[in-house]
Amino acid sequence: MRKFISLFAAMLVVVAVNAAGTINVSGGTQTLKAAFDAAEAGSTLVLADGTYDETERIVFSKDITIEAAKDATPVVKFVKDNQIKSGAKVKFVGIKFDGSAMTGTYEYAIRSYDESEGKEIRLDNCEVTGFASASTNYFINAAGASRTLDSIIITNCYFHDTKGDAVYVGAGSETLETCKGVIVKNSTFANLKPYHSVIEVDNYNKTVTDNIEVTVDHCTFYNDSTSADGYAGVRSYKSTKVNITNSIFAHPESYARCGTYCYGGVVSNNLTHNLTLGDKGHNWDATRINNIAADPLFDALAQNKYSYAGNWVTMELSPARAAGTDGSDLGDPRWYTAEVLPQVDFASPYQLVGAKAVIAGNIWYDSENALLYYNDKAECGTAVWKIHASKACEVAATLNVNAGSTTGHKFKIEVLKADGTLAGELAEAAQSAAAADIEL
Repeated sequence: MRKFISLFAAMLVVVAVNAAGTINVSGGTQTLKAAFDAAEAGSTLVLADGTYDETERIVFSKDITIEAAKDATPVVKFVKDNQIKSGAKVKFVGIKFDGSAMTGTYEYAIRSYDESEGKEIRLDNCEVTGFASASTNYFINAAGASRTLDSIIITNCYFHDTKGDAVYVGAGSETLETCKGVIVKNSTFANLKPYHSVIEVDNYNKTVTDNIEVTVDHCTFYNDSTSADGYAGVRSYKSTKVNITNSIFAHPESYARCGTYCYGGVVSNNLTHNLTLGDKGHNWDATRINNIAADPLFDALAQNKYSYAGNWVTMELSPARAAGTDGSDLGDPRWYTAEVLPQVDFASPYQLVGAKAVIAGNIWYDSENALLYYNDKAECGTAVWKIHASKACEVAATLNVNAGSTTGHKFKIEVLKADGTLAGELAEAAQSAAAADIEL
């Protein structure tokens, strides 16, 4: 899972306009709004590290892509009610949105405006956090009889520790539907306090419709609470074109809400935990297939990590493993998951009596080659026992040699980073070796 870091504050200026409509934006005296206003339709704004502290509303009335520069995570602080209108298509890539400046009620970071066809917003690999309003805030809002938005597409995003709905589509009129599709994939929504639901799609034109697509696939929802009855992680009203699959809806303790609340469509191969309403945490009239209610066995929740493998002590594997429609793991696939197997006594060719490697973490044991691996099954050989650690995880390895071990048998454990470089090692061990720890 990508790590997010806070970045220094800076004002911005457009420093160069390159071929193909690429505009580089870096520290200076102008804002994202100024860069957008100066750009031609179809341009790409490439944002360097810094905080884009906007003080004016941006009206996105032309096609634009706003993306982070290579290895950068720019932070955008919007004022309320930035608008998408005139059929514009807007795409954000690699941007962190900080909502700390939006503290009032009925404030929207991005909203649709006017009845023009073709309007679209896409978020890819973005982070959204810090919206602090007590009620009725939405990050993306497509509501009102005259405010249509064809598509909302969210992939590989992380919404966390914020108030308000991530997506709210509502209102409409007797003849007008405000949105054609909401598609959310490979994303995480953690510690949200929505006014309605995390993803709320309502069609209030009083007719059942299959024109509004609601697709949620391989997403993780954790500790998202709402005070409103009948709301959920994903709620869809009056649409029958719904497909919610391969996702996790979990709460840290028993909670009288549901993971999904859908008028129609299919809800399949999802896991819910501690959500007590409905059929295994799902409610209303959608067709429900192969859903389970069980503990996903998340690890490192204190560090806001939602990976899972199983319980090392009880040897219980996570029920989310391989439970997807295609045999994949459930939830946001960007969270690292690893095999979890029993502690393995050292065996041939070492033949150590009473010696055991105790690995605290998730391991994979290659019995054919007698190797312990962490996040890497590719390497072969028997001279050194190796533990490969992902950059996104931590592992501690402890070597214990009992007093009765046979002398003369030596080995060592190397702990390697994901790129293969050595992070540390446990010294060659014999009868007198002392226990040692390595932590990445």
